[in-house]
Amino acid sequence: MAKIFLVESGSETGQKLVHELSMKGHDARIIKSTASVIPEVSKGSPDLVLLDLVLKGKEGFQVLKDLKKNSKTKNVPVVIFTDMSEEAGYSESMDNGAYDYVIKSHRSPAQFAVMINTILEETNDK
Repeated sequence: MAKIFLVESGSETGQKLVHELSMKGHDARIIKSTASVIPEVSKGSPDLVLLDLVLKGKEGFQVLKDLKKNSKTKNVPVVIFTDMSEEAGYSESMDNGAYDYVIKSHRSPAQFAVMINTILEETNDK
């Protein structure tokens, strides 16, 4: 299946999602350090990155910009996976190259896994 990187602080929701994705056959893992996002995404070649906007170290918007500017990571689809309200972050995320924007608290890990499978199908068709 797909390789999925979740960039976030390791919250319970994130851990449950990684577990759910792994149970569905995906190679899913959490990247907690903002400093290691670009090197790990460059080296690991994930099919999808889920990115929280509220991170320790570097702001999520800057991580998104960095991913989209880097020649090795710019084509990896990035879905914003956050608790920040849509009003606060949606436009900036989409303007900076995010594929989609979802709020963690609006869906269960199982619902996210279904949504992620749909996104993977869409992005593989391109």
